[in-house]
Amino acid sequence: MALYEGARPHLKRMQANFRRLMHPCNYRFLILPPMITAVLWLLMANGIFRPAKEPLEIAAVVVSAIFMLIAALRFIMSRHVFFLWSTALFLLIMSREIHFDGTDEAIFIGLLILLGIILLKYDNFKDYLANPVVINLLVAGFFTYFLSQTVDQRWWRIIPGEDLVNVSLEETLELLGHLMIGFAAVQCKEYNPCLLYTSDAADELTC
Repeated sequence: MALYEGARPHLKRMQANFRRLMHPCNYRFLILPPMITAVLWLLMANGIFRPAKEPLEIAAVVVSAIFMLIAALRFIMSRHVFFLWSTALFLLIMSREIHFDGTDEAIFIGLLILLGIILLKYDNFKDYLANPVVINLLVAGFFTYFLSQTVDQRWWRIIPGEDLVNVSLEETLELLGHLMIGFAAVQCKEYNPCLLYTSDAADELTC
């Protein structure tokens, strides 16, 4: 009971920060990953586009490594904690794509820790995470990655032809998820909502 009471203020802060984090998110944007998945499924099922697994796996490692290096360079130049967080995120993603034995659980725990850091210390990250483009790309990227895992776990095996598209679709969605997350994490700029308003309106905002 004492442990819960001690953690209660932190849990309340995390809940409040989660609302702040998701406030700029346009949930209509979440329709894009399922639409992309459906289009890719149709293309692959008809043999129009069905890339092999090995090139996609190599591309996923290369892409995640590039984004990790860019994030690290931006952290060195800006010293902003958001890019240190992004570097750690892509280190985890790259490690998973390399498929080290027994690391799946550790990587999942690492992702939860990174999310916890955001929720506990949101004010340290809001310069970038308050940007609607950044948060929408991040959410869409993680949702796309989630869809790739449902394909990998054969959730859709009842659909005819699922066995034909399973491998290519899973790897392609993973790569697309990495690209969305990567562009959100390393190509973003600081966000100041006051710049969207006239000087009179901006004076009414807390910036």
